Amino acid sequence: MYRRSAPTQPFVEVAGPTSTSYADEGLALGPTYEYVVTARDDAGRESAFSAPASAHLVAPGSLRGHVVDGPGTPIAGTLAVLMRDAAEVARVVADPEGVFLFPAVEPGTYVVRVSHEGFVSRDVAATVLEGQRTEMGMILLQKVTTPPNPPTGTDEGPPLLLYLVLLAVPLLVVLAALRRRSRKAARRARRRQEVLRRAGPPFRNR
Repeated sequence: MYRRSAPTQPFVEVAGPTSTSYADEGLALGPTYEYVVTARDDAGRESAFSAPASAHLVAPGSLRGHVVDGPGTPIAGTLAVLMRDAAEVARVVADPEGVFLFPAVEPGTYVVRVSHEGFVSRDVAATVLEGQRTEMGMILLQKVTTPPNPPTGTDEGPPLLLYLVLLAVPLLVVLAALRRRSRKAARRARRRQEVLRRAGPPFRNR
């Protein structure tokens, strides 16, 4: 493998890798590097250069955010996860002021997921530029609202009692009507007996 840092310079051999991948280290920011590769046979004869491939060392940027709650109070200990294409890249924890920092981030578009116990998590998009710090500003987290407890079996007493009352009302009405009818029949029977008593014994034919 050969490398040069300017089109006017000759290619200089930098490595003789035996695999299909190679990581070049110690490069400087700024220049665009060109690489070519060759192959050697068993006799040590070398082929011509391949077509050149270029690479540019990109200066990393940084990403900073400040996590607060509704009143603006910093949320210390917030977990911030840096993600790219749904894959985790790095994670940090916010300091006592609620501030988190990703110090060395490759330029590109990311999503920062911030979460803390008792708060609703948020995903915030951010773009990191080469050699620059991206300020995300304040990220607001809302507290988790606890739903009311569902009614238990003992709490279902009033609806059941109301149901029983609704069933009992028609029955009570029927019983009251039967009682009035029974009283009327008893009064008619007493009146009949009184009339017969006053009329005396019945006459018999001789």
